[in-house]
Amino acid sequence: MSDGEHQYAVLSSAPFRLLIRRPGQDVQVEQVAGDGWRRQPGLSELDLKILWDDLACGKLAIRSVEHTEQRCSLTVERLGRAPGIAPLMERRLRILQRVLLGESPKEIAYALDLAVSTIALACRDCLETMGAKTCSLRSPLALVMAAHAAAGVECAKATMREHQSNPEMFVVSVERLDLRLASKLSAAEYQVVRLLVEGYAYAQMAELRGGSVRTIANQIASAFRKLGVSGRSSMMASLVRDYGGLDARRRSHWALPCAGSYARRRMDPNQQ
Repeated sequence: MSDGEHQYAVLSSAPFRLLIRRPGQDVQVEQVAGDGWRRQPGLSELDLKILWDDLACGKLAIRSVEHTEQRCSLTVERLGRAPGIAPLMERRLRILQRVLLGESPKEIAYALDLAVSTIALACRDCLETMGAKTCSLRSPLALVMAAHAAAGVECAKATMREHQSNPEMFVVSVERLDLRLASKLSAAEYQVVRLLVEGYAYAQMAELRGGSVRTIANQIASAFRKLGVSGRSSMMASLVRDYGGLDARRRSHWALPCAGSYARRRMDPNQQ
């Protein structure tokens, strides 16, 4: 396989090995085992359950979220904290995970006999601890996939590479599953859903697209009806369940990004 700049050859599938041929350089990608945060040249594979577990126990923190046309990426920093989750934090993590798995805050609040505001606060505290200072309803796709992997849902592994300037930072990248929705939605609905997956608010989308907030809301509501989902969280969970598995990733022809592609579009997770 080739994308014009690199050539890809599958060497074996269990564990997965890939050879990337660049001019004058071959970089072999192997499945990461054990501690996923070892430094090695080129790209490697990462089990997203490792990402979730290490964010949960404080070994990692999210520093930025980036989107290209085909990839969602998290830049994470390895921290010096001793791993371990306090009991209170563990309960909040379970709440956040349930939200990322597609349950509505109202359903979770009813099941746990808590106020909806308590559910929102628990999610916010967990995300802030992980470094993503945003609400759970705008969580990046890579984190949603990691929550599913930690819950036992089979997900395709992410790609991981070293950060170019910081030896304690890594870039974790997943395929944008919303690419699969183009045939299910109108052109306008597809574009606003793409922005929704990237974490934009309705007002930001309206400004970007030169329309009104009401138009954006109507387009998103129409897209949700076609997709059979009730909101962003359930849509993201549906994307992971329907398109996030290993078979789906194989169908994408292993479209791995080059290092420079991450800089095309950037969103700060601290931006509300």
